[in-house]
Amino acid sequence: MGTGKILYDGIREVINGKAVFMRQSMQHGQVYGQIAERLKEEEFRRKLESYRKDEGEAEWKKPAGYTEGGDGITCVLTEEGLEYLFDELFSGKILRRLKEADDPAYRMYALPMFLNGVEKEVDITCFVIYGLICNQRCRQMLWAELPEGDDYYKYYEQSRYRSWAMEECLKAEEIWDARLLTGLLEKVRQEEENGPAYRLLMKIMDAGYGELRQWLSGKTMVTGTEIKTQVFATHSGEYSMLYCISEIVLAMVIAQDSGVEVCFDYEMLLLLHFMERGETEMREGNGRGPGGGSTEKAEDGNRKFIKKFRKKYGTVSSLEALVFRNGTKRMDSLLSGVMAQYHISPRMFCGLELTEEEVEALLGLNDNWTVKSYWSMLVIAHLCKYIEALKERYLAHTAENFRQRPF
Repeated sequence: MGTGKILYDGIREVINGKAVFMRQSMQHGQVYGQIAERLKEEEFRRKLESYRKDEGEAEWKKPAGYTEGGDGITCVLTEEGLEYLFDELFSGKILRRLKEADDPAYRMYALPMFLNGVEKEVDITCFVIYGLICNQRCRQMLWAELPEGDDYYKYYEQSRYRSWAMEECLKAEEIWDARLLTGLLEKVRQEEENGPAYRLLMKIMDAGYGELRQWLSGKTMVTGTEIKTQVFATHSGEYSMLYCISEIVLAMVIAQDSGVEVCFDYEMLLLLHFMERGETEMREGNGRGPGGGSTEKAEDGNRKFIKKFRKKYGTVSSLEALVFRNGTKRMDSLLSGVMAQYHISPRMFCGLELTEEEVEALLGLNDNWTVKSYWSMLVIAHLCKYIEALKERYLAHTAENFRQRPF
């Protein structure tokens, strides 16, 4: 049986997009005016009456300042009633707008309406870990509270998150801390609700996000719109969407810990879409790229392209050869100049040529290579290969004492 807390159970919601949108729209007097006008129609009024909730339930209240005429609605409608109201007032308008204007932002905003009745489940583990790791104050509290983390690391070792791609999003020096936090969160879920591990996790969370708890203080309920507004107001455009979504999730966790109800309004249903995408990225990685499958035609085209590239540059797998065996072309000179700013020479990559299998994998990412695009991606592939090797060496070096800090 679930606890009702997303820290334990994740997010499990049935997207009743139409009903949620309609409920939120009822805050605006203009919508009441439209309803009042339609209530003059006998069939519309009779239909709404059939969706009335049981007597004694709280009535809808018209917004402050509402002055338009009409009888208004004096009963609370069921979810089906709200969906009927949406279809009558908004469905046609929205469909026409989607058809007339190819606007991705508008299509995204309308998404929950098209997913009406669909059940969504989001594992928030990755967002909790990412949000804590990206906050230096949280990490400092982690080091102070868990100078020896072997016990929690065992929980990570036994968890399904070992196989997730979360670590691809982290710096090498953050990985051991992420594993330790994952183990702590796993222990939270295995002991009694609100047990010692839970309180420790909340202490670490509060160290970096105490301002969120302060903002929630005194509230009895908070909406997705309010949480999003609060989080985005404190960040500049340099913060990634993944980080902001992680902080929104942490705000929900802190709200539930503070006894504040989290209301899944329409904005929160929109955020669920980004949470799903973020969870998929953290679980599976970014995938193989934008290319399609390796068809026989594509493979033939790649063979012809790679032959042309080798003839032009003398290599298809070596960054060093790409730069130093081809004179002083503009791209070569620019690349060397950028690297020199960070005290690196392309010669550092001597001996790190891509293998034949790695070249084939790189070619398989795209069915329409150009000389410029392959040149650029070959450079990036070398950088990534070297970074991955450094990361593995760092993790191996710190394996026996993963509390070692590089700063």
